[in-house]
Amino acid sequence: KLKKVLSYIRTSFSEPISLSDMAAICNMTPKYFCTFFKKMTKKSPVEYLTSYRIEKACRMLQSSDLSVTDIAFSCGFGDLSYFIKTFKKHTGTSVISYFNNLKIERAKNLLKEAKLSVNQISELLKFDSPSYFSKAFKKITGYSPLQYKKIVLQK
Repeated sequence: KLKKVLSYIRTSFSEPISLSDMAAICNMTPKYFCTFFKKMTKKSPVEYLTSYRIEKACRMLQSSDLSVTDIAFSCGFGDLSYFIKTFKKHTGTSVISYFNNLKIERAKNLLKEAKLSVNQISELLKFDSPSYFSKAFKKITGYSPLQYKKIVLQK
């Protein structure tokens, strides 16, 4: 019974899913289903669903060019502000910080491997401006992009 509902969550997480929907899959009342589910997973059905959606959003932020809004909606969050609040609760960081950290990691790799300028990397990673990119890079790494490139090339 648990496998059926977990499979349903995996295939339908982008759609609205209610507690009643999940309980019906297991032919249980919502109250009994909550008890059963929590006993088996150590999370309530809603906590599990929300965690799964956040996990999917993290993966999409890493591998997609979609906007945060599009990712939130495609992961089953019908409200952007709820997604932002829930994301921070589950990951310990804001969506923007998470997203910027991912972009800075990509920038570090590009600075190591590619013959691109700071301006080109900033544009490629869709930062608002090269100066914003440089500030964000320094805030996260402690170095400006040029300082970082110089250090990495010396190794």
